[in-house]
Amino acid sequence: MTATLTAPPPTPDTPRGGQRVRPVPPAPSWVDAPETNAAVARTLQTICIVLFAILFNLAILSQLQHYLTQKNLYDTIRVSLAAGSVPIGPVQTNERPWDPGTPLAVLVAPEVGIGHEVIVEGTAAGQTMQGIGHQRDTALPCQAGDSTLMARAASYGGTGTALKGMHAGDVFTITMGEGTCSYQVTGFRNPGDPPPAASTGDQGHLALITGGEGSELFLPTDTVTMDAVLITNSYPRPSARILTNSLYDTEAPMASDTSNLFATVLLLELLAAVTLGTVWLWKRWGRWQAWIVGAPAIAAVFLMTSTSANYLFPNLL
Repeated sequence: MTATLTAPPPTPDTPRGGQRVRPVPPAPSWVDAPETNAAVARTLQTICIVLFAILFNLAILSQLQHYLTQKNLYDTIRVSLAAGSVPIGPVQTNERPWDPGTPLAVLVAPEVGIGHEVIVEGTAAGQTMQGIGHQRDTALPCQAGDSTLMARAASYGGTGTALKGMHAGDVFTITMGEGTCSYQVTGFRNPGDPPPAASTGDQGHLALITGGEGSELFLPTDTVTMDAVLITNSYPRPSARILTNSLYDTEAPMASDTSNLFATVLLLELLAAVTLGTVWLWKRWGRWQAWIVGAPAIAAVFLMTSTSANYLFPNLL
């Protein structure tokens, strides 16, 4: 009986024509992340989108909003000046204070590119978003006494940064309900520097406060004040006064306004609902149909939400 030897099957390393055959690695397969990690990732993505939207509104959209607001205010105050109905005191005929945001005067400083900037009553975030704000317990510009104004440094026009470009000796003009006057810049001061002496008699002094130097343009760390003296005849200041202790904390320099916080939260919820509704329409109708319907709604709610959130930032930002 003859035994037959059978050769073993070739292995991956068995030579074939002088070459070794290497095993082919299996194709990688995607592994779904755990539900917890996926939820955290989606939450972080949402937070990043919201923060980006707020920054985009501050840096870009706020400039457009400021331009449109100033255009409307300037059209309004031109009519009021012609009719002689511009406020010349802190209270109305019924002894009630003027509403915040009421246009009071127009500042012109061509040396720094300001053709006309409307000054409004009040210095809270909502008013400095409109234009230069007037501190309610001080004299109006052009009147005898000390007047204090506040302007934003970067967002909503960045008028404060433009005015910081002025130098001692430069002149700017202001037109208000009693007439037009001119101020001459005397210098700038930082927190802690001694203020100029209080005005006496018919003298007039103006202090414009804006955001100071910070690590970034939109991150001011302190304030800077531009001082100017009245070089034309002053107008009389009415006897009615707003007491300093009656001002709100939101009207102080670098103050934020949290009174709009509840509305901001509701708008954030509305923005999330509109976004989810657009995603649902995407799956139900199709991508382009969903964007045609959802994009305008998302844009409108986004603008309202980011603008409302800007009240939480310092009023001189």
